[in-house]
Amino acid sequence: MRDCKQCDGTGKTEVMNCHNQSNECCGGCYKDVECEECNGSGIYQHWSEIEQEFDYFISDWDLTKEELEYLIKNKTK
Repeated sequence: MRDCKQCDGTGKTEVMNCHNQSNECCGGCYKDVECEECNGSGIYQHWSEIEQEFDYFISDWDLTKEELEYLIKNKTK
């Protein structure tokens, strides 16, 4: 599983909860809301699909997990 990058795996993000003018802002008007990226689970929502694709790569290309990790870490752009 991979933690959601938007909320760092907490399932919550901070949003502004204030309607004051910017010159009146104290900077403390935030509230926690459910993360939209992971729907509050804290886990990247498409991670299970990605894991399944990795399993297909391993079986179709006859790769070991170490070889697949090497390919992912050393990808070219």
